[in-house]
Amino acid sequence: MPKIVSEEERGLVKDAMYDATIGLIRKKGVRKVTVDDITEAVGISKGAFYMYYPSKEVCIYEVLKQNEKALFARMEEIMQQDLRDRERCAALIREVMLSQDSLILFLSPADMEILLRKLPVEYREREAKKSDDYFKRSLELLKVGNDKMEAVAMLTDCLSVVASNEMFSERGKQEALDVLVMAMADYISKEEGV
Repeated sequence: MPKIVSEEERGLVKDAMYDATIGLIRKKGVRKVTVDDITEAVGISKGAFYMYYPSKEVCIYEVLKQNEKALFARMEEIMQQDLRDRERCAALIREVMLSQDSLILFLSPADMEILLRKLPVEYREREAKKSDDYFKRSLELLKVGNDKMEAVAMLTDCLSVVASNEMFSERGKQEALDVLVMAMADYISKEEGV
């Protein structure tokens, strides 16, 4: 006889799957995470996994979208704070790029493209609409105009390289990230050079 699982227990397992998948993506990358990795990290069987998600790709996609939604909520909270443009911009960059649960630096466009190809059509259609909306909202929140977009994209790549570098001390890495964040904030904010 199958075990009866309450909605509360189901929610706890799904939360554990979310947290485990975030950690696995940060450690292994999107393409290398397996169902076995997730089930082992959560302590559930493969059969239990498939009660929650029809495939690894759907699981990862849903985790990415939940993570994205949470980051945007935090970004909007930062926008409500009484901060100067430069400090607000720096806080937004740190939250989106460097927070412990952010996946921005661990997800390449190629990873997303490959993931989407493996998902049913309705997911691809939904993603196309959401990506446009989130991209526009990000630019609006950061107040990045088209004239600065290319440079901001390149600076973001620099952040990614520094954040993923294991050759230097944590202190050195943190100092370099702080310099890059403040340089980006100076460049993006209305108060350039302040």
